[in-house]
Amino acid sequence: NNSCKYVFSYNANGGEIITTFVNSTCGAKSSDMTYTYDEASNTLYCLIKGQKFVFMPSSKAEIAVKQKPQPYFGSKTYGDPFITFSQLRTWNSLTLKIAEPSSGVQYQIIGYNFSIRSGSKFLDIPTVGNRMLSSTKDLINKAKVGDKVYFSNIIIKGTDGKTERLGDLNFQITQ
Repeated sequence: NNSCKYVFSYNANGGEIITTFVNSTCGAKSSDMTYTYDEASNTLYCLIKGQKFVFMPSSKAEIAVKQKPQPYFGSKTYGDPFITFSQLRTWNSLTLKIAEPSSGVQYQIIGYNFSIRSGSKFLDIPTVGNRMLSSTKDLINKAKVGDKVYFSNIIIKGTDGKTERLGDLNFQITQ
């Protein structure tokens, strides 16, 4: 019996897919599987015991994506590839915005990682809460034009008690 039920949502701009098993009679756990997002067909698929399962986004799943908060660093969010030193030095925290809040759930950022890739060096600072640490600011002061900055592993918690991981933000320093 392969009557599996799954809920999933994805953020195309953030490039991240989050899946949750609601019920499964397939004898497999979500941690045992690798999911692949097929951009051409806008589907998600995984292999379970050699059988391919394809999941089409439903209107319900797409509504859930719209209600998920989007991370911002200052005015920067998904789809904006560049940031300036001035912006990096002025803004001090990650914030959340919801396009169409309707569930009544409020969210806060409980942690994230800040990283800079400079040439072959990659420096990463795990952060609790949404504010930048002084060590993060020190790292920014050593960065150069062309370096990439990343806000990854952004974890949020809702007033419903659930935690979720949002898609990463990444920017290239332009000036």
